[in-house]
Amino acid sequence: MKRLIMILVSCLIVSVLSMSNKPPLVHACSCALPPPIQEDLALKTAVFSGKVIDIDHPKSTGGLFPSTEAPVTITMETDTVWKGEVPKKVVVRTAMRSESCGYEGFAVGKDYLVWAHGDSIQSLETGRCERTKLLSTASQELAEMGAGYKPEPGGELDNTKKSYIDEPGASAWALYAGIVIILLVAGFMILKARKRSSS
Repeated sequence: MKRLIMILVSCLIVSVLSMSNKPPLVHACSCALPPPIQEDLALKTAVFSGKVIDIDHPKSTGGLFPSTEAPVTITMETDTVWKGEVPKKVVVRTAMRSESCGYEGFAVGKDYLVWAHGDSIQSLETGRCERTKLLSTASQELAEMGAGYKPEPGGELDNTKKSYIDEPGASAWALYAGIVIILLVAGFMILKARKRSSS
């Protein structure tokens, strides 16, 4: 009896570890070649350079891990603008992982050239398929785009700290159900063993 219970507990531990060590599988991101710089500039909602001042990662409310598609919120202080009415403080979002075409290179305190798209300045998104990169590696883009202009004076977005809450996925619910079943079976066997020993 004890051996069977140990086997059930071991299976439970292995399941938890295997589920918590990796996010759900997604199709790999595939990027087409970008258009010429000036053509790409015309297609984007906003193109600007700035320093990252905050990175807000997605939070999970029930799953062991958020989806790789969950958006990371990047807050930046804008320095120079080449496209769009970009405020001094701006928010850009990107998928959490590169497998979902997210840009994973953002780091607090570093300067970037950001190429973003969206319905408006309040909903900008970027990713690994854009030209977004460290400003120090963007000499070709900077040379072709020219001097640029300053961000909107005094403009600050009011959505800089909106956090994405990732809901538990099917895999998480399946794991929870398995845990409950294993605990119920183990409890039933323990009670049954105690009744036999007392009789």
